[in-house]
Amino acid sequence: MKRDLQFMLTALFLGSLSQHVLAGNWWERDFQTENVYMGSADGSGTWGSFYVHGCNPHNPWHVGVGGGVVRAGAQSFRFENRPGQMRGDCNYHLAEYGERTELTAGATDRPGNDAWYAWSVYHKDFRFIGNGAPTHGQFKTVGAGHQYLFFRMDESRGMVADFNAFEGWAGSQVVIPKSQVSNKWNDIRVHAKWSTGTDGLIQIWVNGVLKVDRRGRNAIDNDPILFRFGIYKSDTHRVTNNVAQVVYYDEVMRGGSCESVSQFMACPGGGGSTGTGTGSSDSADGSTASIFETYVNTYGDLNAAFNNGLKPGKT
Repeated sequence: MKRDLQFMLTALFLGSLSQHVLAGNWWERDFQTENVYMGSADGSGTWGSFYVHGCNPHNPWHVGVGGGVVRAGAQSFRFENRPGQMRGDCNYHLAEYGERTELTAGATDRPGNDAWYAWSVYHKDFRFIGNGAPTHGQFKTVGAGHQYLFFRMDESRGMVADFNAFEGWAGSQVVIPKSQVSNKWNDIRVHAKWSTGTDGLIQIWVNGVLKVDRRGRNAIDNDPILFRFGIYKSDTHRVTNNVAQVVYYDEVMRGGSCESVSQFMACPGGGGSTGTGTGSSDSADGSTASIFETYVNTYGDLNAAFNNGLKPGKT
């Protein structure tokens, strides 16, 4: 009996080991047929977990979660683009016209939703490319691919908000000037009342300053609206100086109120937090931002944290 038990345990162990080996590394999996999740890097509000874009390349360094350069907490997302090494399995990319390293949020929104979003971004020794404007964050629809709001890197102006499906590139607005992009944390907050009618609203704050206040229709139909972030270079055959880019994202949040996502800037009607306010790459242990992050990780929304009796400064 003892020998049989040992044999069974050995068989189970070897079987488990075999399955683990056969499973391979995460970057070798088929991103187009399965969702490969990268976690939430210490907190995502109501986004849930984030998964690898189906067209990402199959290498271990294009995206990861770790410490080092962080806005708050212990982890951030790191994205790296190396020209000529970013080909995934998508036909568009195989045609050598696109290079992508992106994550997609697990939740979506629809017209009628009143949603708040926030994230912090750090462009490491950033170099702009000529004759191209990479996308570093996008709201688009799941089915038809309507491009509602893109955050793009314009070589002459900096980061711009591009309402591609409506005003087009000519109507894009600067949210981070070129001189303020590199080697610092920039905190971004978006308030969107998604609508196919005239009551739509998109407001964008950067580092506490309102940069965009767009009123009117911001959705074409009822197709779900997703959020992606990372680095996407399209039409690279037109680019004059395709250089490597490294970008960190942290505190990528979604919630139902300004207070539920605002760690580093005050809300229009009060509330929210200015956090550390330093924009440094050090974690903010013991700060308002750290307390906020703990609450959101536990309850998913700051309002829920307060409803459960937690207040800043208390445990």
